[in-house]
Amino acid sequence: MGALILREETVEALRECVLIAEEMHLFGLKEALEHTGLIASEELKDPYRARFLFDGILKSINWTDTDSIGPIIPVFVDAYAESPINFHTIHRRVDRELACDGFQIKEGELIRLRP
Repeated sequence: MGALILREETVEALRECVLIAEEMHLFGLKEALEHTGLIASEELKDPYRARFLFDGILKSINWTDTDSIGPIIPVFVDAYAESPINFHTIHRRVDRELACDGFQIKEGELIRLRP
């Protein structure tokens, strides 16, 4: 097994960012999961099921494999972009954890800071 691309702490911070953005009605988790093709629309008839399915997706991802991680990245980046940024938001934690893994969200993309 290879090295983790995103550590557990980073994934948890990103998960929290997604759920906070959804809770504040700034981000549509159901729509994001449908749009990325991670979940079929018929699986999401109940809007409350999106969170449960989202957690299942996170558990099933191989965090050492770029191809496995790729489909969930737009969900993370979009939720991050839709959340208001101020001193007390989750953004500081997400930024810190991503930096530890060598990444940054910039201009709507996840960018690797180091090779």
